[in-house]
Amino acid sequence: MRPCSPDYRSGGAVNVLVLFARVPPSATVLGLTAALLGALATPVAQRPTSTWELQRLIAAVHDRAVELIILDEAENLKSGRGDPRSDTCVAWLKILIKATRTPFVLAGTVAGAVAGIEGLLRYDTHLARLVLAHARL
Repeated sequence: MRPCSPDYRSGGAVNVLVLFARVPPSATVLGLTAALLGALATPVAQRPTSTWELQRLIAAVHDRAVELIILDEAENLKSGRGDPRSDTCVAWLKILIKATRTPFVLAGTVAGAVAGIEGLLRYDTHLARLVLAHARL
């Protein structure tokens, strides 16, 4: 974590580059990657592979010095316990969190968040350990 600058302590403005993207319904790894690359104005390759696009996304996050990533509608990451598509998306998210070393905010609606995000953290204990805190607003 970066120490507070004198401008921050004196009440000056602080600019933080935030990457915001929505998790598409029935999310897939390529769909998630395309959403984040699109938010970074980075075009998706003609014939993308999940591994190649993930590496491009990680590089783009580092190159642009993104300091916070917000995934809205994160309840779409999990459509059911043991769903292979959901398990793959969660594995992708864990890799992205570790590789970028950037704070993530998983946001969603209350109805969706209870079943989705909180259920996701109960289902995947490794992901829960990567999340510093969770709150219901």
